[in-house]
Amino acid sequence: MTSRLSYCCVLLFSICAVPVLPAQEETQPGRVPSAVASPTATASSSATPTSSATPPQLTDVLFKNLKARSIGPAVMGGRVSDIAIDPHNPFVFYVGLGHGGVFKTNDNGVSFEPIFDKQPMLSIGALAVAPSDSDVIWVGTGEANDRNSSDWGDGVYRSTDGGEKWQNVGLKNSRTIARIVVDPKKPDVAYVAAMGNLWSDGGERGLFKTTDAGKTWKLILKAAQVPA
Repeated sequence: MTSRLSYCCVLLFSICAVPVLPAQEETQPGRVPSAVASPTATASSSATPTSSATPPQLTDVLFKNLKARSIGPAVMGGRVSDIAIDPHNPFVFYVGLGHGGVFKTNDNGVSFEPIFDKQPMLSIGALAVAPSDSDVIWVGTGEANDRNSSDWGDGVYRSTDGGEKWQNVGLKNSRTIARIVVDPKKPDVAYVAAMGNLWSDGGERGLFKTTDAGKTWKLILKAAQVPA
């Protein structure tokens, strides 16, 4: 009887003590609660990418859809005024620029070399290669476009070594030269179309001919004078 009474007392004590246990786990005054990680903070920290110390490698895949485009120098310096091809070697030709002198290529345009940069005038109007001698190059300075973005020249230049050295051979007052034609058999004979001064009369204007490589010039065609 006594043992049964003791068992009932223990059972009753256990039932009464159950609601008290969670209350004992509450924070007591003066006690700092332990840090609990916030679900939001955990998610945001895990979603933040880590920066890589090495930059991405540049491969052909990144550039295969890119296309080259001209970005200048627009119309002021990017004009090609004339091209002259070596009649004996098509891989060699000369390019005259409106404001950039003369360039030469020996490999069909794979590379170009400036050959006129040491001259006082870089505005080019006309080029010609002598058909009978590819080393003789004629250059007419002054782009023959009558507009405010075209520079004037100081006559005709001639080279006898493929553009290594140049000599001014006259028509210094022609201002602009539109075309040069060299005799097919005589490299010293050439015809030059000179435009003259755009804003005033006079000067060297018309079609000129030389038979001595530019030492002397003869005006063989000129326009009629316009009455004032």
